[in-house]
Amino acid sequence: MTAMEMVPERGTHTLRYRSSRAEIWRMYWRVWRKKLWVTHVIAAAGAAWLCSNNTLMSMAVWFAVWLPIVVACLAAFPQIMFKSQERMLELTPDGWSSTIGSRSGSMSWKAIRGLADTPEGLVIVSANGNAMVVPQRAFTDVSHRAAVLADVRRWFTASRA
Repeated sequence: MTAMEMVPERGTHTLRYRSSRAEIWRMYWRVWRKKLWVTHVIAAAGAAWLCSNNTLMSMAVWFAVWLPIVVACLAAFPQIMFKSQERMLELTPDGWSSTIGSRSGSMSWKAIRGLADTPEGLVIVSANGNAMVVPQRAFTDVSHRAAVLADVRRWFTASRA
């Protein structure tokens, strides 16, 4: 057994917080600027191709019609799915579990695509592209946030081994 294997896992972290629509909105557009816009362009191009008569002018017109529709619909989706109730989030070496009202869900670290430390908070992105934003106020203070972030990164990295 190596020294690393002999170190016991730190305990779990339980966080309670409420998200705000504004946080979700800001995070959506942050992701949109980085790479999500490509998905919107591809979706609008596909819709334009389906609606056009296969001429370049027709495709361009339909693309101009579909792009704002696609952007508006996809940006509205997280706002429609928004849950304002208090969330209880438990982070463990196995993954996360969350309860919002009567709804609950969980995911292992292996099913997580990535983690991001942003001004809005900790962002946990699943393999299907859905993201959970854990706002700064979910942590009691800066040292608590640092400890949670260190554990989550360690557990996420260990799930890749």
